[in-house]
Amino acid sequence: DLIASFVSANPRARLRVEGRNSSTTAEAVRSGELDAAVVALPVDETGLDVRPLFTSEVFYVSATADRAAQPVTIEQVCQRAFILYEASSHGQDPTRLQLEARAQALGLHLRPQLEVESAETALDLAQRGIADTYVAQILVPTLSGSLHVVPFEPALLDTFALITRAGSKLARPIADLVDQVTDHLVHLVAAAQAPR
Repeated sequence: DLIASFVSANPRARLRVEGRNSSTTAEAVRSGELDAAVVALPVDETGLDVRPLFTSEVFYVSATADRAAQPVTIEQVCQRAFILYEASSHGQDPTRLQLEARAQALGLHLRPQLEVESAETALDLAQRGIADTYVAQILVPTLSGSLHVVPFEPALLDTFALITRAGSKLARPIADLVDQVTDHLVHLVAAAQAPR
């Protein structure tokens, strides 16, 4: 709806919307390939203006109710069949880095059974009972009823920010679209956080 509205209001404007890992996206904004992006922190802030937007919880997901009966620790994650996504950016993905740091702090190693590129693939495999995975809070309302969701212990949080190239000024139509997108995301996260 946001893209259709933008095109209708700005028929001569050119727009490219991409889905990438936050570290790759930050580099594309820094180089000028992209005008702006919403990313998970931390990213290398060199050459960027960073405006934090919201914090969102990340949840553990399993097709097996017993494995999601109570909050899951990193020790349990390291012992179970687990799926990590963002495979091509594994060394730089902010959520994966948090999980790996938790394991490392306890002298453990996070060795996933599977690594895939997209959250959708990870969730499909989890639904089939192949291994457990994780999901951003904003996606929890869209999950299949056969998946069980539980927090990590302690809670695993992603902070999201709007990034632009340092000192750059967005063209008015793009600035308006960025504002609409960020407002939309903040609203979705707030709705996902509301008690059910």
